[in-house]
Amino acid sequence: MKRVSKKKFYNRLNELIGQYSVYAPCGDKIEEIKDVSELSIDGLLTRLPSKTYMFPQNEELFRWDKGKKIEVNIPDRKSILFGIRPCDARAIATFDPTFDTEEFPDPYFQKRRKNTIIISMGCNEPEETCFCTSFGSGPFDASGSDLLLVEMEKDFLGIGREEILELFGFEEGKGEKDFEEIKTQAEKKVEKINLKGIKEKLDALRETNFFKEISNKCINCGACTFLCPTCYCFDIEDMERVDGGKRMRNWDSCMFKIYTYETSGNNPRRQEELRMQQRIMHKFNYYPLLYDMYGCVGCGRCVSYCPVNFDIREIIKLINNAN
Repeated sequence: MKRVSKKKFYNRLNELIGQYSVYAPCGDKIEEIKDVSELSIDGLLTRLPSKTYMFPQNEELFRWDKGKKIEVNIPDRKSILFGIRPCDARAIATFDPTFDTEEFPDPYFQKRRKNTIIISMGCNEPEETCFCTSFGSGPFDASGSDLLLVEMEKDFLGIGREEILELFGFEEGKGEKDFEEIKTQAEKKVEKINLKGIKEKLDALRETNFFKEISNKCINCGACTFLCPTCYCFDIEDMERVDGGKRMRNWDSCMFKIYTYETSGNNPRRQEELRMQQRIMHKFNYYPLLYDMYGCVGCGRCVSYCPVNFDIREIIKLINNAN
């Protein structure tokens, strides 16, 4: 197994900052750093997920001046997204079937995706809200990353693309036995929820009172969707000024009543239970049907930060036990 000293790795990352824009955990969010001393990876997960980099909360699509000249600014700088967790790395892949397609390509997302090296860090100590193993993943899942780091006392073990391992100076060394022990212990701490047949179970609940009953607790604040690494609802806004204007893409939420409000005055999801149904069905029914993947990675942010303690894990268990 390949390994490198932490000192050597961080020195190399510092050297690359001139060649790449480097984004990494800084407190509770992902931000661009100019030196590794700005890193803050004390907690397991940042409150705001990695989608804040790949799919910014507020993004200018283009602008125009008074003469109607249009200027499009598509990001084209090579970047490194460092220090995110495997669940956040896998979450980025859930955007691909929507934003990285031949028929309806999103050039803003595509450019970032293509130009970004994703370096994740395994979870030696998962939190009690984590349930990533429910989705066939785990605390050391390297599938969404160009490089997965496994943190040892003085070194990093590395799993990933050979050219990225070489870029950071990884060399052959011992570590397989230590890694397997860390991985086994970490996976034991993660709750694994049964998802077998959940799509069909949700189909059977579609015309029942199930969603009305579970939505009684929800206050429709939208925190779960804003903090979710796989949610990508957005709104488009033209901001016009005397000398021109710009078109913005801003995060939105399917949990907001106004999200589906139509010009005609009709709103197909006026009731709270219909918005709750959309959220649950999207993640565990529609996404598996359309793309053969779940719209959830089990990061647990929605569990940790919900102001009324709405727990998606308990909802899945209710679905499993529903008649």
